[in-house]
Amino acid sequence: MRGPVGLCRHTAPRRSNPVPNHGANPRRLSAFGPSSLGRSGAKHAVWIASAHNARIIPTSGPRNDGAVVAAVFLCVNVHAVSSEHRDRKQGGEENPMRKRTFAMLATALALLSMIAGAAAFTFGTPTATEAPPAMPGAEADAWAHPIPREILEDPLDLLRLVNKEFLLDKTYPDESTLVKVTVRKVSGNEMKLRGVASEALSAMFDEAAADGVTLYLHNGYRDYQTQSVMYYNRLKANNGKDDGVVQKEGASDHQTGLGADVISKEWIGSKFNAQFAKTKEAQWMAANGSRFGFIIRYPEGKEHITDIMYEPWHLRYVGAEAARYITEKGYTLEEFTQERMAALRGAWTPPDTETGAAMGESEEEIAYEVDSFSF
Repeated sequence: MRGPVGLCRHTAPRRSNPVPNHGANPRRLSAFGPSSLGRSGAKHAVWIASAHNARIIPTSGPRNDGAVVAAVFLCVNVHAVSSEHRDRKQGGEENPMRKRTFAMLATALALLSMIAGAAAFTFGTPTATEAPPAMPGAEADAWAHPIPREILEDPLDLLRLVNKEFLLDKTYPDESTLVKVTVRKVSGNEMKLRGVASEALSAMFDEAAADGVTLYLHNGYRDYQTQSVMYYNRLKANNGKDDGVVQKEGASDHQTGLGADVISKEWIGSKFNAQFAKTKEAQWMAANGSRFGFIIRYPEGKEHITDIMYEPWHLRYVGAEAARYITEKGYTLEEFTQERMAALRGAWTPPDTETGAAMGESEEEIAYEVDSFSF
């Protein structure tokens, strides 16, 4: 049902020579604000009064019958005053019958308004300063996503999406967040990662070793300039064609300081390809990496989303809770980012257990929407 929409729209006849406004705005008087209407009067009205003009302008919210009565009451009074004023200005005689009619209507509506207000008070309608009573389970239902809000809000910038559409600038990340890694590497060259990713990688390497799996770090952080040179060389060697193997500057996951290429000893010096997924090292990482906060950044079968070939060696740190969820759902970081954004704006609902789709959203709506999100 609608609130006090269009209850009053009285406008005096146009003058042939209207008085200039001189830039003055109509006087605004809050007649129906949240403080007077309470929770059920969220659809309040703003009273705009000028010399010969009165309107009720609604905002959004449910109907409030007390507000409706009060709105009509004010409209009647304003109409009466405006009509009498117009009669006097035009030199006409006052109409006693009309005055009596308006007086009777105004009195009746005033009584109805008081009755409505008393009823609202009797039934405990809260004021604007009072919190509405919590419905059973309301607190539990306030946040529906399995991952806590504080994680999805990403205060540590671990969930940042980087690809051809979401580029990093030259100064990202803050170099103070980068540390030298201490894990086993394919060479003696210095390699860096963000501190939190380096710690997680060390813990993963240690557990893998305990399970008889020996891992080697092939690549970690790569800066903007290095990526630019690599991309240029790749285009030059490939007749100017971007084959998706090397990312352009700003689009590389390695620049985040959270991406790492991890391989086995047998693959050192080899050309990387999807066959690496058959090794015990790749299989161990796929099965255990999420416990340490890592996901396979470019998974198999999702090339149409990531626009990158399957890379079973490329790990991306996102934190343990997000990594477990992404891995269980079989998401890419692109898909997870879309869901994360929907959850943060309150548009995500738990998936339908029969269809697997988020309730209330079509497949098209679930598709990659992060173009509307600003990192």
